[in-house]
Amino acid sequence: MSRLRLNALPGRPEAGAGRAPPDRLDRAELARLGALRCLHLGIAPLAGKPPRCAAVDPAALVRVPWPGGRPDPVPVPLPVLRRLLTEGAGADLARAAELLRPAATSCRTLETPSGRGLLCVLALTVPGALLAPVHALLLALAVILVFLVAKTALTVAFYLTSAGRGVTGGPGAAATIGDVPGPLPDILPRVTLMVPLLREAEVAETLVRHLGALRYPAGRLEILLIVEDDDHMTQACVAGAALTAAMRVVIVPRGTLRTKPRALNYALALSEGEVIGIYDAEDRPDPDQLLKMARCFAAGTPDLACVQGQLDFYNPGSTWVTRQFTLDYAVWYRAVLPGLARLGMPVPLGGTTLFIRRAVVEEMGGWDAHNVTEDADLGFRLHMAGYRTALMDSVTFEEATSRAWPWIRQRTRWQLGYFMTWRALMNDHRALRKGCGPLGLGVFHILVLGPLLSAFTLPVTLAFGALMLTNPGPVLAVAGLVPSWGAIVVMSLAELIRLAITLAVTRDRRWLWVSLPLGYAYTVMGAVATLRAVWQMGRNPFFWDKTQHGHG
Repeated sequence: MSRLRLNALPGRPEAGAGRAPPDRLDRAELARLGALRCLHLGIAPLAGKPPRCAAVDPAALVRVPWPGGRPDPVPVPLPVLRRLLTEGAGADLARAAELLRPAATSCRTLETPSGRGLLCVLALTVPGALLAPVHALLLALAVILVFLVAKTALTVAFYLTSAGRGVTGGPGAAATIGDVPGPLPDILPRVTLMVPLLREAEVAETLVRHLGALRYPAGRLEILLIVEDDDHMTQACVAGAALTAAMRVVIVPRGTLRTKPRALNYALALSEGEVIGIYDAEDRPDPDQLLKMARCFAAGTPDLACVQGQLDFYNPGSTWVTRQFTLDYAVWYRAVLPGLARLGMPVPLGGTTLFIRRAVVEEMGGWDAHNVTEDADLGFRLHMAGYRTALMDSVTFEEATSRAWPWIRQRTRWQLGYFMTWRALMNDHRALRKGCGPLGLGVFHILVLGPLLSAFTLPVTLAFGALMLTNPGPVLAVAGLVPSWGAIVVMSLAELIRLAITLAVTRDRRWLWVSLPLGYAYTVMGAVATLRAVWQMGRNPFFWDKTQHGHG
């Protein structure tokens, strides 16, 4: 192994990184100890005789068994030790990041043909629909009605629980979700912000500027810009940006897969914070967001493990897609998530503006590197473990996908991750039922499997409505007059309630209401994304279909 190149990483070098490492790594001893364990302990076994070991704190050597006798300690600064292990054993650390979550709670152990299997099941229903189309339609309608009633009831409950507390006044204004008054703690927690970047050359400089505007004591904050090792354009842009002293670039070696949670797991081992925060590449957070987060944790009970901020868009008026996306997000972040948190239900976390105690992340086994919606998976597992999530009074503005096809691809990834999360959690249904309780279990199924049923809601309800208007005889003969018209009344009420809640949570953006009729086209896009996700679950379930930013 050649001597390590300490200045190989782009960006600002760490303090102390200019000192050369003492020697090469002892590969056999490193394999025995494990590269990840060595990183946690702050040690690195060195090749040569007599046996030596680089150590940030020589006292750490007593915590490790040494069959051949304890090696002589070679004190090194922490930045040098990190460089020694990441450049000398980066592949081992990357593999550890892929397998950090225990197999029993990871979707990597799932069989992959289920997506195709589900499509096959759907295909087998075609002969039945051809032989008895009215019966098939009414059966599908009955399932959808049960789902609509449950989903509508929950949405109303969520809205009533959070009414008047989830409306912002536009860019820069603070939401009143989970507002926690009071002074800041005397000692602010040390925070590590992790920002995974992949092909983000267009937004890298803007990102650095907004992260640099965050108000927090410099000595209590580190910001890790996480870049894949073959993403040279992003590396070059980050290297040319005006990085602050708190910022550090982490290069993730290649592995058997490439996902955001894998990058997070890799960076977690290199981080120091008591609280881990996550941002996306296009984010523009409230400058006081970290101070508000610290206040939330200080005011919370010991079971408060996670604080989630609110998300909104800085380009809501770009296209009809961004307007619909904004309406969609408004209901989710101003009604659904606050309601879930206040009612003590499982909260599917967002992938950004998320702050979680480091000890809890490690207890959960990090993020599932094979799940492309690792945030929602972690949110459900936190609830199952008895932890609580709160929403805070702070908004991060990000870029809404502005075109139909990129939106479909992004939503495909989200739906795929939700399906994989459902399958992984259902592997131990007893633990899921015990951790969520009966009501929480119902909420879990509606939130995660709801999109699958939503994909078929529009065509089934349109077909039923068309029959009732043009040829109601066959429907009435099978279902009867009262149930048939009762179904129409239920569907109409559900739609009116949905529209009413949408209007209520967007009353500060009334100009969006003119695009509400296009919501049905948006629903069709969602159905296409859901069907793509079902197919991809059987074809390539761990594929990170990256959304490109900087085009909004």
